[in-house]
Amino acid sequence: MIIKFKECEIIKNSLNQSFNFYINDKQNLVFNEFNEDNICINSSIIVQNILDFSVTIDKNDKIHLIYLLKYGELVYCIYLDNKWNKNPVARLDTKSNIYKHLSLYLHEKNINIFYSFTNLINMNVWSIEQITQNSNTWERTTIANIFSEKTFTPFYIDSDRFGNIHLAYRAKDYDSNHIYYTFYNIFTKTWLPVPEKISSSTLNNTLPYLFIDSKDNVHILWYSLKNNDNTLMHKRLSFMGQEKYKWKEITLPKFIISNYLSVMIEDNNVLKIIYIENNEICYLFSTNHGESWNVGHKHPLDSYPIYLIKYFYNNFSSGSKSKINYCYGNVDNNIYLYFNDSYIKNEEAQLEALNDRDSYENKGSEKADQTNTENIELIELKESLLEIKNQLTNISAIMEKDIELLKEKLASTSTNTEKDIELLKERVSNISTTMEKDFELLKERVTNIEEEKNKRKFLGFK
Repeated sequence: MIIKFKECEIIKNSLNQSFNFYINDKQNLVFNEFNEDNICINSSIIVQNILDFSVTIDKNDKIHLIYLLKYGELVYCIYLDNKWNKNPVARLDTKSNIYKHLSLYLHEKNINIFYSFTNLINMNVWSIEQITQNSNTWERTTIANIFSEKTFTPFYIDSDRFGNIHLAYRAKDYDSNHIYYTFYNIFTKTWLPVPEKISSSTLNNTLPYLFIDSKDNVHILWYSLKNNDNTLMHKRLSFMGQEKYKWKEITLPKFIISNYLSVMIEDNNVLKIIYIENNEICYLFSTNHGESWNVGHKHPLDSYPIYLIKYFYNNFSSGSKSKINYCYGNVDNNIYLYFNDSYIKNEEAQLEALNDRDSYENKGSEKADQTNTENIELIELKESLLEIKNQLTNISAIMEKDIELLKEKLASTSTNTEKDIELLKERVSNISTTMEKDFELLKERVTNIEEEKNKRKFLGFK
C-alpha cells in the first residue's frame, strides 16, 4: 500500500489553543484555529500564490510567520489582535533559483530565517542561507554550499537552552552521500568554520533528522542504505559527563524501515523515535535520554493521508519535559498526534474519528503499551530518586567545602587579630617607655630648677 502523506505546521499556545497552517492545492496559505477542546472553530486564507512558509510562537503567545511568495517577496508577520502585521524582509530571485525548506527560529529578540536554494542552471549545487535582523536591517549569511542530487534532502535545526542553533544536512562526498553537522554560537554570532561529518559509512546516507532533548543532548538520526535495505542510525552528542563533546554511536533495535523520515520527540521525559515500517507506524523509547532504546507498540496505517507535522508549543514557563519539533498525526476537524499526550483531552473524539475511517486499535499492543508505560513510570521514579540523591550528595560536598573555607577564614582572622594585638601592645609599650623617659627628664629638670632657686636664696638674691 502506498501511504499518502501531507505536510502542515501546528502552533499551540499557553491556553491550549491550536493553530494549523498548510498550503492547499491552489497555493493558498490556510489558517485554521482550534479551541482548547481541540475543535476547529475558524478557517481563513492568509495569502495566495505562496511557495513556502514557517511559523513559531514566542513566550507572550504571539505567533510569528515567514512566507515566500511566488514572485519572490519574503514577508515576516506577527499575529496580534486577530490581525497579521506584515513586514517585507527581502526579494529573492524565484525566476532563476529554486527555494525550499523555509524555517523560522526565534530566541528572545533574535529572529533567524533559514532556507536552501539552487540555481536552475546547476541544480547539483545547493546552499543553505540564514537571514538575521540587525537593528532595522536584514543581513544574509551563507552557512554551507553543498554538492547534492537534484532533489535536495531537507535540513533540520534545533536549539539548546542558551539559544545556540544546531543544524544537520546531507551532502554528496565523492560517490557517497554523508550527514554533516554544524553549530551557530548565538553569543559570537558565528558558525563552525568547518562542518563535522557525522556518518562514517561509505554507504548511501540520507534523511537526516536532528533533535535536542531537555538535557541539551544533541541527537542525529539518519538512514544508511545497504542491499536496498535502510538501517536507522543514531548518534548522540552530550555536553556533560565523561564523553562530553564527543559523538557516540548508539545501537538501535533492528527492523525493516520504509523510506520515510524517522523523527524524535520527548514525551514526559521519555525520548521516542517514531518510524514507519511496512504499513504500520511504530516507535522506540528511551528512559535514559538516548543511551539505550526499547521497542514500543505499533499502529496500523490506512489509506487516508498521514500528516508530517512541524509542531511548536509555548511551554517557556512550564518547565516541561515534553518537546516536539516534528511528528506524525492526523488533522481534520480535530488533531491527533501519534504516541504523544499533547491532545489527550479529546482523545476519545480523535479515536472515534480514526475509527470512522476504518482505522482500528490493536488491543494486544495497547496492553503492551500499558505495561511499557508502567515500566517507564517506575524507571522514571528510580531516576528521580537517584537524581535527588546525587543533588543531596553534591549539596553536602559543597557545604563541606564552604565549612572548610569558613574555618580557614576564621583561622586567618584569628591570626590577624593576634598580630594586631601584639602590634598594639608593642606600640603601647613604646609609648609607655617614651612617656617614662619624658617623665624622668621632666623630674630632672624640676630638680635642677629647685636647686638653682635654693642657691640664689642662700646667696641673698631674690
